[in-house]
Amino acid sequence: MKPTRGKKDYKNKKAIKGQNFKDKKQAFIQAKAAYDACLGADSDEERDSMDSDNDEGSNQSASSYSSEGSNAS
Repeated sequence: MKPTRGKKDYKNKKAIKGQNFKDKKQAFIQAKAAYDACLGADSDEERDSMDSDNDEGSNQSASSYSSEGSNAS
């Protein structure tokens, strides 16, 4: 008579499959993050160079309002 598999073998296989899935999922997440970082680094460099051109005079106010003396009682 052939020995039957018990619940222990079933649980072991299920645990191994679950761990394999988690490992693959983690590898995918890390690869996706690295890929996105590479794509983001290129666009960040372009955005930084565009922003530095527009930063000249960006701290100057266009209005002539002055808050000096407005708190005088």
